[in-house]
Amino acid sequence: SWVYESNSAFLCKGNLEFTTLNYCAKNGAVHCLDKFKGTLIWRSDAAGPVLGGVSSVGGALYVGTRNGILHSFNVKTGELNWFHTFDSGLESAPLVTSTNLYQATISGDLHAFVAPAKTR
Repeated sequence: SWVYESNSAFLCKGNLEFTTLNYCAKNGAVHCLDKFKGTLIWRSDAAGPVLGGVSSVGGALYVGTRNGILHSFNVKTGELNWFHTFDSGLESAPLVTSTNLYQATISGDLHAFVAPAKTR
């Protein structure tokens, strides 16, 4: 058993990726932890409150923020692959498949993307 302490509340659903856990904090911090030890592997910044969950596929971790920015991080390193800015905030986890990504906004729009080849 272990405990990982963060300086901000975890309000979203996490994601399990092989031997790691990925969680986002209310302050926008994205944490990747060793699921067996609870130790931090990497930490990145999503530049806004994360209230929805995180999703992953093909080596990419997807995170949407309340201020309307969808981020794609490298799941192994935490390095930012790309980001997309919406006209409205995001409070739901992105839905991802091996080839597509779907993101709902708080204004009621549903956006569909082809997942970039770099993350497929």
